Amino acid sequence: MLTALKRLASLFSRKNKIGFFVLLCFMFLGALLETIGVGAIPAFVSVIAFPEQILKYPLLKPLLKYLDLTTSKELLIYSGIALLIIFIIKNIYISFVYYLQARFTKNRQIDISHRLFSLYINAPYSFHLKHDSSELLRNVNLETQRAITGILVPLQTLIMQGLVLISISILLLVTEPVITLFAGILLGSASGFFLKSLNAQLRKLGLEAQKERQVSIQAINQGFGAIKEVLIFGNSSYFINKFLISIRRMASADAFWKVTNNLSQPFLESVIVFGILAVAFLLLLMGRPIESIAPTLALFGAALVRLKSCINMIVQSFTNLRYNSISLDPIWNDINKLNKSVSSPSPLATTPSLQNSIEIDTIQYSYPESDKPAIKDISLSIPKGTSVAFVGATGSGKTTLVDVLLGLLKPKKGTVSIDGYNIFEDLSSWHTRIGYIPQYIYLLNDTIKNNIAFGLENLDIDKEKLITAIKTAQLDEFLSSLPKGMETVIGERGIRLSGGQRQRIGIARALYNNPEVLVMDEATSALDNTTEDLLVHALEKLKGARTIIMISHRLRTIRKCDKLYFMRDGSIEASGNYEELLLKCEEFRKMAK
Repeated sequence: MLTALKRLASLFSRKNKIGFFVLLCFMFLGALLETIGVGAIPAFVSVIAFPEQILKYPLLKPLLKYLDLTTSKELLIYSGIALLIIFIIKNIYISFVYYLQARFTKNRQIDISHRLFSLYINAPYSFHLKHDSSELLRNVNLETQRAITGILVPLQTLIMQGLVLISISILLLVTEPVITLFAGILLGSASGFFLKSLNAQLRKLGLEAQKERQVSIQAINQGFGAIKEVLIFGNSSYFINKFLISIRRMASADAFWKVTNNLSQPFLESVIVFGILAVAFLLLLMGRPIESIAPTLALFGAALVRLKSCINMIVQSFTNLRYNSISLDPIWNDINKLNKSVSSPSPLATTPSLQNSIEIDTIQYSYPESDKPAIKDISLSIPKGTSVAFVGATGSGKTTLVDVLLGLLKPKKGTVSIDGYNIFEDLSSWHTRIGYIPQYIYLLNDTIKNNIAFGLENLDIDKEKLITAIKTAQLDEFLSSLPKGMETVIGERGIRLSGGQRQRIGIARALYNNPEVLVMDEATSALDNTTEDLLVHALEKLKGARTIIMISHRLRTIRKCDKLYFMRDGSIEASGNYEELLLKCEEFRKMAK
C-alpha cells in the first residue's frame, strides 16, 4: 500500500503537490474545529448540571461580567446559542473542505486520464502490437477512476479523520489520561485486529476484479466488433456468457469489499458501547463523586461517538486503499514506460522533401518475443515519382517491410532514409509527407466529409483539397446520389456503406493532404473491377508527381507498376517489372495464373 501511495505521488506535478499541501492545511483546521465541537458538548452539559458553580468559576468571571450574565437562565440561553454557532461554523467549514477535496480529486483524475490517453495514442506501433485495446480502454477509463476514488479519496479521508482522532485524543488525554489510555488500547486493538484479518484477501480480490474488468470490456468489443458474424453464425451466447462470467466474478469481489466496509460500523459500535460502560465503571472504581461523573461521561460519550465515526472511516479508508491499490500498477507502469519511448511531435519538419529516392539499407526486423526475423537484410532503392509493389504469399513479410518504411516499426538493424536523412530522426515530419491506405479502413460514426478530412475540425477543412481527393478516389458520383452529399453520416465503422465505398473514402482520406508518397496496403481489395480500373487509371496520372508504394494480391492493380518485388520468408527473391518477374519467378507465374 505504501508503494501505491509513492507511485501516486510521483504522478503529481509540483503544482499538484503544493495544492495537496494547502488542502492538508485546510483539513488540519477542520480537525481542530471538530475537536472544539466535541469539547463544547460536555461544557454545555456542565452548564445544565451545575449552573451556579459555573457562575462562580474564577476564570470565567471576566467573560460573564462582560456579557452581563448573572442568572442561570441567561447562562443556559447564551451557552446554547454559543454551542449552536460553534456547530454551524464547524459544519459549514467542513462542507467547504469536502468541496475542495472533491475538486482536487476530480481534477487529478482528469489529469491522469488525459496523460495516459495521450501517451497511448502517441505510443510506438510496437507497443500496440503487444497490448489489447480492451486493456488500454480499461486503464484510461476504469483504472484511473479507481486509482483516484479508491486511493486518493480514501487517503484524504484517512488524513482528515486521523487529524480529528489525534486532536480529540489530545483533548481526552489532558482531561483524563488514565481512562483515555484504556479507551485507546481498546479501540486500537479492535481496529487493528479487524484490518489485519482482511488485509491479504482484499489485495487478492482487487487483482481479480482488475483482470475481470478487462475481460468484460473485451467481450463487449469483440461481440459488437464482429456483429455481422455473430448474427449470421448465431454464436452470441459465447460472448454473452464470457461477459456474464466476468461481471459475476467482478461483482463477487466488489461485494466482499463493500460488505467489509459495512461490517466495520456495527463491529465498532459494539466496542464503543462497551467502552462507555467501561469508562463509567472505571470512574466509580476510582471513587469519583456521582455528580462529577456526568460531565466526564458526556465528554467521553461525545468523543467516543465522534471517534466511532472517525475510526469507522479510517478502517474503511484502509480497506479501500488495500482493495484498489492494485489499480495504480498498470497506470504507473505504462506512464513510466511510455514517457521514455514517446517523443513529442516536432513543431518543425526537419526531414527534407523527397528529391531523389527512398533508400532501404540492409534492414532487419523481428517482432517482440519472436526469434525468427520477419525481415532479413533487405536493401532497395525507390526513386522519386516511381511506382513499386511488393507481392508474395501471406506471411512473406510485405506488410512488415512497409510498416518499417512508414516508420511504425523501428528496424533492429539497418536504416530507411530520404535523400540521406534517416526517417527515424524525425518521424513526425516524415509522416506529414505520406498518404496511407490500409486494407481495412477505420471509419468514424460521422459525416463523409469528416472521415475524409480525418482528425480535423470543420473550420480547418480545406474545401479545395477535399474536392480534389473526392474526385481522385472516384467518390464524386456516389456523393451526388446522396441527399446530403458529403454531409451524410455513415454510421459506426461505416456500417451503412458497401465495402467499396468504405475503401474509396479511405483512399480520399490518404489523398486529402496531397502526399509526396502514397502507400497502399491491399487498398483495392474491396473494390469491384470497374472501380478498381478507374482508380488505377487515376493513380497512373499521379505517377511522376507522387511516389507510389503498393502491396496487393490482385495483380491487375500492380501490372503497370515500374517495379515489383517478390518476397518470401522476409527476403526479396526477385524483382523487375511485371513481364520481367513472370520470366524470373515461377511462384509469381503461378500467382499470375
